[in-house]
Amino acid sequence: MARLVAIVFVFAIYFLFSSNAGTPQAAAAEPKLDIQRNLVFHEVEVEKLQADLYRIADDELRPVVVLIHGGGWATGDKWNMADHARELARAGFVVFNINYRLAPKHLFPAQVDDCRVALKWIVEKSTQYHIDTNRIGVYGYSAGAHLAALIACNPAQDQPKIKAVVAGGAPCDFSELGLKNRTLAYWLGGSRAEKPEVYKAASPRLFASPEDPPFFFFHGDEDGLVPLDNSRCLHDELQKCGITSEFMQVNGQGHLMTFLNREARTKAVEFLKKHL
Repeated sequence: MARLVAIVFVFAIYFLFSSNAGTPQAAAAEPKLDIQRNLVFHEVEVEKLQADLYRIADDELRPVVVLIHGGGWATGDKWNMADHARELARAGFVVFNINYRLAPKHLFPAQVDDCRVALKWIVEKSTQYHIDTNRIGVYGYSAGAHLAALIACNPAQDQPKIKAVVAGGAPCDFSELGLKNRTLAYWLGGSRAEKPEVYKAASPRLFASPEDPPFFFFHGDEDGLVPLDNSRCLHDELQKCGITSEFMQVNGQGHLMTFLNREARTKAVEFLKKHL
């Protein structure tokens, strides 16, 4: 838990100091954004799940990107991704930056279900917000990247089609954790020995198929929280399936600094522009 608190703290510092949107130079160069905060997209178990919507203030039909924050499935908030949201909106996307239910109060697959509801919500509201529902992308970091990968590789039958995925620092396979390892019990409900099918259901790598959308992965080679191979394994499976999958190894960076990496973020935006 201490690690998770540290992650949230660093994200907060980053959010406060990384954006130059308030400077006169930025204001002159950047398009005006329409930002609508705390839109309720789902009500479940007396909880109201909220999201922030960002877009250039015009009526042009634009592709949409759903942003999914990290935090070990147990902490974090949409504000973790606020600077990413502004960046993507300025690049021409409608951005839906979401919250989801958190563990341990809500076990898997509650977080996955909430992400899928968010996809449905943007389709329902597509006319109101001038969203092109044929161009939907998802972008997450850490736990958020896991959720993005899972809903893309294992879509629900009634889920809108995802056309591109950005996954940073993504854990993608829990099926080989030690049988008695309880590190993820707070989220998956027990050890792998106790919940083998749950660990499989939570592992995007096991769902890779030729039907998957293009992926862009970025991951620090010094990540001590999520090992590099835990996202590369899905990248490799996707390539075996003939799916376009790009992998950027961020050299000399750990989990937190990779989230902040400017080059990775720029390449992520370029990837989304190319595929959406």
